[in-house]
Amino acid sequence: MLKNDGVPIMILNRESFELNNKCVIEKLLIKPPHRYSTVFQDKACFLHFKYTDTVLLSATEKRYLVQNESVLIKCGTFFADFIGNLKDEPCEVYAVHLYPDILKDLYKADFPVAIKPISEKKDIGEIKESFFITHFIDSLSLYFEHPEAMNPDLLLLKMKEIVLLLMQTSNAKTISSLFFDLYSPRYVTISEVLENHLHDDLSMNELANLAGLSLSTFKREFKKQFKDTPSNYLRDKRLEKAKDLLLKTELTVSEVCYEVGFKDIAHFSRSFKEKYNVSPSGFRLLN
Repeated sequence: MLKNDGVPIMILNRESFELNNKCVIEKLLIKPPHRYSTVFQDKACFLHFKYTDTVLLSATEKRYLVQNESVLIKCGTFFADFIGNLKDEPCEVYAVHLYPDILKDLYKADFPVAIKPISEKKDIGEIKESFFITHFIDSLSLYFEHPEAMNPDLLLLKMKEIVLLLMQTSNAKTISSLFFDLYSPRYVTISEVLENHLHDDLSMNELANLAGLSLSTFKREFKKQFKDTPSNYLRDKRLEKAKDLLLKTELTVSEVCYEVGFKDIAHFSRSFKEKYNVSPSGFRLLN
C-alpha cells in the first residue's frame, strides 16, 4: 500500500476490498502536493491517478503522468510525487494489487495469449486516458459507494477485467512484457540508479531504497565504487550540471537550483560558491 515517507500524513481517506485477507482493490483520497513511497515486494500493481498530475520514479525510470492516466508497475520500490491540480482539490488514486497466487488461481491455464515476452524491459507501463479504463474506474467508484454489493466473485471478475483491458491499450506491447515478467524485480546497480536520478530531488535514503539497499550498505558500497561519499559525489555532479545550465540556458538561478536536485536556493548558492569561488549569478555575469 502507499505510505507516507516522513511527511505529515495527507491521506484523507482510504477504502479497500480484501480477498483471502489481502487488500486487492483500494481507493485513496490524497491531499497533494506530497511524496509517498511504496514497496511492492510480492505483487505488481495497476494505479490510476484521478484529478492529479503525478511524477512516478522507479530505480531506472521517471514518468510524468497527467490526471486520469494510469500505470502498471512491477514489484519493486517506487516514489510517487502527487503534484495536484489547478483547483487545488484532493485527488483520487485507485489501486488494483496483482498478487501472483490470485492471478494463478484466476488463470488456471495460461495468461491471455497476447501476453508474451518481448525485448523491452521496463518497470512502468504507462496507460493513457481511455474510455474503457475510465469506465472501469467509474465502476470501482460505484462499488466503493455501495461496498455491500461487492463479493469475492466480483473482485475476481474486476481483476480479470483490468488485465484484459490493459492488453487492449495503445501501450499493449509494454504491458505484455510487464505481465510476462511481472514478479521478477530488476536488480539494479548503484550506477544505474545514479544515472537515472542524479538530478532528481531524492534523499540519500530514497536513493538507497531504489537500489534495494539499506542506507549503511548503500554508503559503504558507494565509497568502494566511487572513492567518495555519496553526498560529496552528488553535490559535485549537480553543481557541474548547474554550471552548464547557467552557461547554456536562460533559466533563472532558482530554476537551475531545482533542476539539478537542490532543495533550496540558499544551500545551492552557498555550495556553488564554495566549489567555484563565485556565486551562481556572478558566474553567469562573468561568462
